[in-house]
Amino acid sequence: MSNSFQSRTASPSRRLSQVSNPGLLVVVADPLDLVFSLTQAPLPAQAIEEIQGLVTSVFESLDPDVPWRIVNMPAFTVFEARSAGVLVGFKMGYAHARRRYYSWLGGVHPDFRHRGIARRLMTSQHRWLTEQGYTSVETSARDDNIAMIQLNLSSSFGKVGTRPKDGIATLCLKNSWLPRDRIRLLSCPLVATI
Repeated sequence: MSNSFQSRTASPSRRLSQVSNPGLLVVVADPLDLVFSLTQAPLPAQAIEEIQGLVTSVFESLDPDVPWRIVNMPAFTVFEARSAGVLVGFKMGYAHARRRYYSWLGGVHPDFRHRGIARRLMTSQHRWLTEQGYTSVETSARDDNIAMIQLNLSSSFGKVGTRPKDGIATLCLKNSWLPRDRIRLLSCPLVATI
């Protein structure tokens, strides 16, 4: 199911700037006229290719797991931010269990950062998860990704442990909508509890 919600952020100013996207040069208004939407699995091949392009722009490489997880993980969703029809931000995730969700990967194109897009995508994802009956959301962030750690901590996530990934410490975080005495331990393998 595509676009089960959609919202638009209009901007009063129309100063134009050029923004590059892999293989494409797009002219957009700055501040942006953003459209936020949700797409649920199964995603069309064109959408997967577009996401892969943005993942490469955000992380400077493409993890081979990206297309596999998009196609194979249960209850997969991608929350999108678009400017002038171009994908500029995303927040992807999938079900870990019937009521537990894993917010797996998100990012905003470097030319669109520091405009609140990541926070808006996370807020939209969490609102949708609550509406769908999920009781907790889990995520992880590399120890060197300070911006993502700060966003998670300011959004009621708590640190529940660390694990190594590619030789780098990765924080495991959890946000639960249940009373603390009913929270189960995060499903990622823990090396140390914080």
